[in-house]
Amino acid sequence: MRKLILVLFVLFGTSQAWAQQDPVFSHYMFNPYYYVPALIAYDGLSSVTLISRNQWTGYEPSFDQQGGAPTTQFLNYSTSLNLGKLPLALGGTFVYDQFGPRKDTYVQFSLAYHLDRPRGRWSLGVRPTVFNKVLDYNKLVVVDPEDLINNPTGDESYVGVDLAGSIAYSTEFFLVGVGVDHLLQPDTNFGFESSDGDGDNLQDMLFSLFARYEYQFTQKLSLEPTVLLKSNLSGFSYDISARAIYQNKMWAGLAYRDMESMTLLLGYSFLQDNSLSVGYSFDYILVEQEAKQATSHELFVRYNLPGLNDRSKKIVRTPRFRF
Repeated sequence: MRKLILVLFVLFGTSQAWAQQDPVFSHYMFNPYYYVPALIAYDGLSSVTLISRNQWTGYEPSFDQQGGAPTTQFLNYSTSLNLGKLPLALGGTFVYDQFGPRKDTYVQFSLAYHLDRPRGRWSLGVRPTVFNKVLDYNKLVVVDPEDLINNPTGDESYVGVDLAGSIAYSTEFFLVGVGVDHLLQPDTNFGFESSDGDGDNLQDMLFSLFARYEYQFTQKLSLEPTVLLKSNLSGFSYDISARAIYQNKMWAGLAYRDMESMTLLLGYSFLQDNSLSVGYSFDYILVEQEAKQATSHELFVRYNLPGLNDRSKKIVRTPRFRF
């Protein structure tokens, strides 16, 4: 059993406490579909979203070759797709998460059904995932080298599948969604086999509640509070934020992550139709600074594209005609 302690620490111990096996984002209010797949393209827009996160910037490990600060790269494409009278939305997501001796890659496909009702829109969504998790044994530091079975070296890779499901409700100014991830509870034991099951590393199902409301102060100024609550039924964590938005073009806000950090959010939307949005977040660590670096940085970029079903009439110009 002792030989599992270090491995379980690596598997479960990342940026937050109870069971933070998934990446975290300070711009979570801009990618709600990551937690609630039903919200993919819920606004009817097609877009490409990029988020690049550098956590605990400047962090240096206590031992050589142990790995540096956690980094996360997120890329998503989402679009609405009307097949006849069937209002669907599609999304594809790529996530690369690196922390210490771990490198995790996720490829996700999201499918949502949006049903418009007189008072709002109901959405259902599912998201199958294929993932690859790699553990570099050369970056592990152990008290007793013989604790690890057969003294493995090099990379141990594991490929698996997972599934998420969700439901959401949205109006012009309000949305709320509930998602359940890791429905298949994949087992990642990185080669540690145990006849009694003690070596299994089943990923807990993760329940997420996402809620956002936009309050219009004036024609030009609005306030948008957002809450994200996550739980594996044995513990929970939360993120809460509020952004002030001016003329639907620029924003500034503050966020707080439970038992972790305070965040400053800044952003601006470019082009005449605000189709290009760029945001930056600065996290200041409030808890356990002695074991981390004090700051984290995150960049957000989103560009809206024409949808797959965009049938609006185009203007075609010739030397003689305009029609």
